[in-house]
This record gives sequence, C-alpha cells and structure tokens, in this order.
Amino acid sequence: MVSDKNMNKKRLINLNYLNILEIVGEGAIELLQGQLTCDMGKVSSKNPTQGAICNVKGRIISSFIVVAPNDENTNKFWLIGPELMMKKTQDVLKKYSPFYQVDISILSDKDLYGANNDALESFFPDLNFNDNQYIRHSSLVLGYLDKKIRLVITNKGDTVFDPFLGTGTSAVVSKKLGREYCGIEKDKKYFNAAEDRISKAEKIKDDYLDTIENNKSKPRIPFGSLVELGIIKPGTSLMDPKKKINAKIMADGSIKYKESEGSIHKVAAKIMGTESCNGWTYWHCDINGSAVLIDSLRQKFISSKQI
Repeated sequence: MVSDKNMNKKRLINLNYLNILEIVGEGAIELLQGQLTCDMGKVSSKNPTQGAICNVKGRIISSFIVVAPNDENTNKFWLIGPELMMKKTQDVLKKYSPFYQVDISILSDKDLYGANNDALESFFPDLNFNDNQYIRHSSLVLGYLDKKIRLVITNKGDTVFDPFLGTGTSAVVSKKLGREYCGIEKDKKYFNAAEDRISKAEKIKDDYLDTIENNKSKPRIPFGSLVELGIIKPGTSLMDPKKKINAKIMADGSIKYKESEGSIHKVAAKIMGTESCNGWTYWHCDINGSAVLIDSLRQKFISSKQI
C-alpha cells in the first residue's frame, strides 16, 4: 500500500497506452454532437468531458475524454483514449466525415503524460506551460457519465453489482438513482473511502428520475400511412439534415434517391453508409419555406388521435 506521504510526491506517468484522435474541419462540432453522448457546446481546453460513441442499439463502442485543445480554433477537437478504442472510433466517424467536411486522424507524434502537484513544471522547467498544453480532467465528469449509463441500462429497483468497487462510484450513483447495489473491494483504504461516500449519498427524488419514454412503447406508424392520408403527398421531396440530398416520395410510401429505392430508413442508411438509420429523424420536408422533420408530422398525427 502506498502511504499518503508518498502519494503527495511529484510524479510523472507516461500514458503511452493512450492515443489522440483529432477531428478538424468546419463541421467538426456538428458531427461530434450527433455521434457522441456528451454536450459538445460545453467542451473547451479548460473543461474536458467524458464521452462515448454507441452503436445503433445503444451499446457503447468506445469511451474517451473529449477536449478542445485550443479555444481559438472551434473547429478542432481531440478524443483521448486507449489505442484500440480510438481506432474503432475513427472507423465509425470516418463513415460520416464526407458529409461534414472534416479530417479525422490519429496523432502518432504526440506523447501523453499524467502528473500531480505541478510535476510537469518540475520535470520540464524549460517549457512554458500554458492552458492549452495540458489537460485537467475531473473525476466528477466520470461520475456524470456513470450516471447516464446506469439510467440507460437499469430500472429503478434493479441491483447493480460492481466486482471492483474502488472508491464506490457505482454504488453511490446507484443509490442516488434508486437502484440497489453490491460491490467487492479488497483494498481496505478504498473500501473505507467507498463506505464513507455511500453513507453521504442521498437518493434523488422519484419525480426527477423519470426518463424519456422508450421508443418501443410508442405507437408504430408506417410512413405510408401519412402518404395514404394525404399528410404528405406523393412526389414531395424529402431532404437530408444538410439539405444537400433530395429524395422523392412514391405513391406506395417508399422513397427514391438516384438508384436507391425503399423505406425512409433503408434509403437513409444507404446514403449514410450504415447498417441502419432512423428515417424519421433523418428526413425533412419543406413546409412554408421551413425544413421540418417528418417525425414532427408523425407526432402531430399521433396526438390528433386519428389512430
């Protein structure tokens, strides 16, 4: 066990297992906002945050730290994480890069170090460290991500088991969110810290624990129903989010774009180069000069009780 005295010593740790994935371009923030789990509007050099990228079923592909290395360049972002995760993330994001005019690359020429107690200045006295040359990352952000994940994969009353409890973040978040919890920690120092944190945690009121209704519980409305009822007429053009692609609505409720023809979901997936895509949240139509999501038309249809 490391004593508290040694923990306070200045240390420099080589984090060579981490890679930096750089995203640069005019559409960088728009691309990342659509694909990552974090709020890109809050990311800066002084405020890195934890983020993740998921597959179409909501399962995490990779997680990482998101940072803007230079606040003066709002078109550049870094994702920092283990090498294998960064390669997976790069493969996913590159599918969308042509639509957002961004360059995505792993920075192999940069080394990452972790330090405590201003150790960087001590080990490298000749360097002039400014706010954009190092990243401060708070465990509070990790706790926030942990909370989001627990909401996604558990329900109130479920039991969350953590075989490597550490300082008890999983148990603390579970307690706050109305979940039961159980954990194992062999290090007495960490066990005591976890016990103290858990005892101080308070459950969030049930009124604030409600989550957005699961899409599977919503009424399933075929796009063709909107066409049949004349809410959207055959021959109407549908636009992608950037208004660069136009598809035509056919009489049977399918849509056609160049050589691709099929459902709103199938054609959107073909354009995006993905296995699947939610056409309701991809396609827009022109209503009185404004681009409106076709999903908003579906919601109006449902609320009007025509079904």
